[in-house]
Amino acid sequence: MAIEIANLAGAYNLVWPDERWPHPPTSRSVRRINKTLAIELPESLIEFAKRSRACVRWMSSLGEDFDSPHHILRVYSRVRRIRRRALGSGGKWEYVKPPSFVPINKGHDDDFECLVTSERNPETGEYPIQYWSPPRILGPTRNASFPEYMEETLRAWAASMRPPIRDRVLAILSADGSE
Repeated sequence: MAIEIANLAGAYNLVWPDERWPHPPTSRSVRRINKTLAIELPESLIEFAKRSRACVRWMSSLGEDFDSPHHILRVYSRVRRIRRRALGSGGKWEYVKPPSFVPINKGHDDDFECLVTSERNPETGEYPIQYWSPPRILGPTRNASFPEYMEETLRAWAASMRPPIRDRVLAILSADGSE
């Protein structure tokens, strides 16, 4: 399913059709991310990042570009340090990122889609995806897995696309039993 989702997402990237991550995920980069964040990245997310032409626009990098400000480790480090004064605490500071959240997008608008690492499904290796906007805005858990998150995202994008592309995307999603 990750391959089909990656190909569909690439259909939206018509302005830069050949754009891909200059540093796609490698086994070395995935091992480093997993070790540093004490998680196991879902295979669906890794495969998506390897194949999609669209993810370079909004997703955090999973490759060996560890110094990039858009690498998942740098994004995580940046949001981990966000603090604010605690309500009713006499001015004490608190960190605001929920401890089990790992942002998977770049956070251009200072909001993030996050893997909820405390709720990993051991059978599928997937994490729920939840919206977070610092300091305290939490959206509902959007989906139980990365593929479900991408399907929902593609449906939302399709709503604003011209009929030929919209119809093609919706037909492929329906053929996969997603509707």
